[in-house]
Amino acid sequence: MSTTHARPPQRAEAPAPRQHELQRRFTDLVADAERLLGVKLPSATLSEPALVEAAPVLTAVALLTADELRRLGRRSRRLPDLYELALRGADLYAALFEYSINRRKRALAGVESALGRMRCMSTADELIESVCAEIVRSCGFSRAMLSRVAGAEWMPWTAHFGHREIRESDREWMLNARIPLNTMLMERDLLVDRRAAFAADARTDPSTSKAFVAATGTTSYAVAPILPAGRVVGLLHADHYPSLRPVDEVDCYVLDEFADGFGRVYERAVLLERLNGQRDHVRETLRAAETIMDNLARAELELARHADERSMIGAAAAVSLAGESSALNALLTPREREVIALIVSGQSNNAIAERLVISEGTVKSHVKQILRKLGAVNRSEVIARYLGMIGPN
Repeated sequence: MSTTHARPPQRAEAPAPRQHELQRRFTDLVADAERLLGVKLPSATLSEPALVEAAPVLTAVALLTADELRRLGRRSRRLPDLYELALRGADLYAALFEYSINRRKRALAGVESALGRMRCMSTADELIESVCAEIVRSCGFSRAMLSRVAGAEWMPWTAHFGHREIRESDREWMLNARIPLNTMLMERDLLVDRRAAFAADARTDPSTSKAFVAATGTTSYAVAPILPAGRVVGLLHADHYPSLRPVDEVDCYVLDEFADGFGRVYERAVLLERLNGQRDHVRETLRAAETIMDNLARAELELARHADERSMIGAAAAVSLAGESSALNALLTPREREVIALIVSGQSNNAIAERLVISEGTVKSHVKQILRKLGAVNRSEVIARYLGMIGPN
């Protein structure tokens, strides 16, 4: 998506038959209205038939026609032509409205299909890898990008192009690009409004970043927030590049619906991963408990077998910790006693760091000292020695 490989915009794609018919009817209506009413109407290319483009022109035609009909007498020869013009305008408005509704239905069917496939993915990484490709495949865009906001900077993350493969220069740009958020007004406002937005003409729109437009070569794009648990965790950008077709209100609506659904799917995947992690942790804890119970069953034998090694620090700790807290106080520092208590409760180094508000590296250092002082070789042995159930090997 860098400027080193952005291809010059090409001609807009040929319209579909239904679209072509609506374009012809609109063009003919505007030409006839200007001739019959003697006015110059606002220009509207109707590149993608949508009410957002046609409605102002059709409304102007209807109002001007009504004024002209009121002004003319009942015997005017122009009445039939004006009545026909009014009826054509109303019919075209209805046809455009129906076209817009059907287009939304087709687009939403694509969104549901994409989200259905993504619900079958089991990890958050799989979802991240596939999200941009699904937007291009199912939502009518030719290019899509996932990005993040960190502090006051916008950063691209991953992308997918429908017209060509991702190149090494694209990956390098996404890895290194950092654009100040205060130059991306549309994206900045979206973080607050939490609603999708679009730029019909990105090159002249004051809310777009000129650095972003230049780097991506986009002429028109939409952007939507990803909102799992109600918090913006990323942004989805999409456009029709290299076509000149502008992004419109329907495109924006479709991308917003996709981003909303993707946020829920992503949240579900992350929660499942965390639950699976907790399940594995519980299993590990149960295995450690089973080891402790086995040690308990033969503790008396083990202690007797090593009676001649009582002078070793590990044995001294095992015996002392079983009955006298004063010996524990003498052997370990207050912080080490906090750490070992959390180890016994089954906490990981990361969880201990969060609980004690220290770094994970500091926790590892405390664990190393505890292992040394108790003469233990692993966490399970630390737990057993803490409970006074085994002696040193």
